[in-house]
Amino acid sequence: MADYFWKYAKESDFYDEITERYTAKKEYAFKFPKEKVNKNDKIILYGYGRAGYSYFEQIIREGFCELAAVCEKNTEKFRYTSLCVPIIGISEINNYDFDYIVISVWNKEIVNEIIEDLKEINISPDKIISVN
Repeated sequence: MADYFWKYAKESDFYDEITERYTAKKEYAFKFPKEKVNKNDKIILYGYGRAGYSYFEQIIREGFCELAAVCEKNTEKFRYTSLCVPIIGISEINNYDFDYIVISVWNKEIVNEIIEDLKEINISPDKIISVN
């Protein structure tokens, strides 16, 4: 989906403005763990709170991996959000092609619950990245 956006963005009169806006240096409170993913890895971002939004913005601005989807427990909350990627529930994860799921939650207890939920749908622990 992001590839589709950038394909048409490159053809627009606003491409320079778009790339300048998204490539400007910015300090983030929550640093995406880019040392744990490779340039061409496809990821699913789990969580779209403050940390998730920060991760999302860094991925879009810096382009160090491909974002396949954003996973949220409460997808209804984001029903009208216009992201350049799908917002999915955990039950939809296995419908997507991805290398890693990056958990953007900082509460260790909740991270452990998310990891258990992911294991229940047969996600291998080595495909899960968390900073906690």
